[in-house]
Amino acid sequence: MLRERSLIRRPTFAIVIGCCAALSLVTACAAEEPEVDDIASLAESGSASSERTEVHPMIEKYGEPVRLRIDMTSDEVQAAYTAFNECIEVEAGVTPESDAEARAGAAQNPKESQAYEECGVLAPLMPWEYDSQNKDARKFVQAVVDCLRGHGVAEVEIDESHGRVMVAFGGESDDSSSVQLGMQFYEQCEDEVVAAGDWLR
Repeated sequence: MLRERSLIRRPTFAIVIGCCAALSLVTACAAEEPEVDDIASLAESGSASSERTEVHPMIEKYGEPVRLRIDMTSDEVQAAYTAFNECIEVEAGVTPESDAEARAGAAQNPKESQAYEECGVLAPLMPWEYDSQNKDARKFVQAVVDCLRGHGVAEVEIDESHGRVMVAFGGESDDSSSVQLGMQFYEQCEDEVVAAGDWLR
């Protein structure tokens, strides 16, 4: 079984370890950015200036979602979730940061479940390096995977099953050694790949 992780460490945004937490889930549900072709065709038709793009009601009420960065601190990431957390608190009466038990029961609470779904559009966007809309994201993650293998992580691969490009540890056998080594060297490999910039060539 693949193991996934999201928003751990400084934080780390794209390791797959176990079940996705609520934040992982809503991040995956965040609003998609418009395709370049769609933007181009709109501009070519001459309607870009004459037509007002419809704004999602939640975004209009709470503000635009933030694009996360790999180098963000935990405090910066927490701040990036301000609009989403405020939305959940207002719409469902739950404080996302502290009420873990209430979050766990979201499936049994229709109001909260609906709030998470509606507020998902406000969840911060993944760092561009892991965004599936970035044509170079797979090259970035592959470089991280190659680095991890160089550190002896046997069971590690790219995972794109959640609408993001992520690193998956453990393989079908849920190899604990790979998970442990992967967690140990992930930050180092991510930093090395960012610094080298080879994936952009």
